[in-house]
Amino acid sequence: MPTELPEAQVTTFGVRRFRLVAYLLFAIVSAGLGLMFGGWLVAFNTYGLSPMTVIGVIAGVSLTVYGGWLAWYSYRRLVHGDPAIAVGPEGLTDRILHEGPIPWAEMQKPLLRPSSRSSWQLMFDLTPESEARIGIAEWRRKSAAFARSFGYRSYRVIFLGTTATQKTMAAALDPLVTYTRSTRVSRLLMGE
Repeated sequence: MPTELPEAQVTTFGVRRFRLVAYLLFAIVSAGLGLMFGGWLVAFNTYGLSPMTVIGVIAGVSLTVYGGWLAWYSYRRLVHGDPAIAVGPEGLTDRILHEGPIPWAEMQKPLLRPSSRSSWQLMFDLTPESEARIGIAEWRRKSAAFARSFGYRSYRVIFLGTTATQKTMAAALDPLVTYTRSTRVSRLLMGE
């Protein structure tokens, strides 16, 4: 009598609501301060186009852009709810990227790496044919094509505000897919 193989488990990662609400409030304040600081420098500039004015405006714009990105991300994670990320035999589901699973066979060059924005992330590529087959939204496909044009992997599963960590994600991925794992040092030295 043949022995049955154990059924592969689906690992789910939930959202951390308190953290996401805190990130959202922080992001709104940051974006507002960046707008006020940059706007104040432009409106009440008595020094002309000095280096300090340019640096101040760049700092204000940077704070606004980062705050906007963090607010958008936190809001989307909160709206989509639990589970935020699911890893199973059918593929990877990140409800921000796509409602259904992204099959492992369609992924190219998966990379688990540290991020400067969020503790860790899983990056991978999809071909345009795969994107159409899976049903990725058109605006997301355009942003992926833009990332690919600079040589970056086109999709990112960001762990910020979820229960996923580098160790738990690696444990969920190991039996299902072959991926590359980088460290902060290899990211700096090799540009991963």
